[in-house]
Amino acid sequence: MELDAFSADIRPQDDLFRHVNGSWIDATAIPDDKARWGSFHFLAEQAEVHVRTIIEESQDAEPGTETRKIGDLYASFMDTDRIAELGTRSITDQLAAVDAIDSIPAFLATVGRLERDGVGGLIELYIEPDPGDPERYVPFLIQGAITLPDESYFRLDSFAPTRTAYREHIARILDLAGVADAADAAERIFALETEVASHHWDNVRKPGRGRHLQPEELGRGAGAGRRRPRTLARRGRPRARGRLHRGRGDAAELPRRPGPDPRRGPPRGLEGLAALPDRARRGAVPDR
Repeated sequence: MELDAFSADIRPQDDLFRHVNGSWIDATAIPDDKARWGSFHFLAEQAEVHVRTIIEESQDAEPGTETRKIGDLYASFMDTDRIAELGTRSITDQLAAVDAIDSIPAFLATVGRLERDGVGGLIELYIEPDPGDPERYVPFLIQGAITLPDESYFRLDSFAPTRTAYREHIARILDLAGVADAADAAERIFALETEVASHHWDNVRKPGRGRHLQPEELGRGAGAGRRRPRTLARRGRPRARGRLHRGRGDAAELPRRPGPDPRRGPPRGLEGLAALPDRARRGAVPDR
């Protein structure tokens, strides 16, 4: 405990926080590039410095080792002259795969392949430890397909300058990539992202932390008769738990809406998931 950070001018019964931290607050300036600052932020900054040192030193490791691979990756990332020389040649195959899309199945297959390369799609996927069972890993699905921080950037008037600058940025990138009619393509891309963003959960709708997803629910939601996960759970296997995510570490509940007309078959498109009954919806999009 840093007693020097205490403030003798503020009594603990009046304001315990400022009594304990008053002197530190008065003497500490928030860095210009930060919105907030504290001891944990300082530790994070120090950790990044140490990690950079480790990575830079890994460039001198024995060729072929895992350590050297990290160093080589870092060196290739920092070689801006080589990057400029290559231009778009490094992504020629990916661009060609996108141009070859001629149907919805081809689109979904291409999105899946690009996801494995780290290119985000309509739904983003990552793996992390299960908070209900830290001895195993589970997949997380989060809403994606937009570049701006969240859906509010596409609808609030206060972000109008940001939207203008973003459209200009898209056009500039497309032009550098040699795409014809870059400005027109940029407007169409922005319109698509705006449409997708209109289906995103906003930052106001906070999650119910007690909602968990069991594997037998996945079976009932994805297809009738899929009961094997329940059997495994009864045999002592740990059950999967999950939340439906709006963003990394930030869960959100799906809205309840009327179910689809059974005579019309399963719903399709962006609104398909929202049109499903609540139980099936929770089973269709698993997360931890």
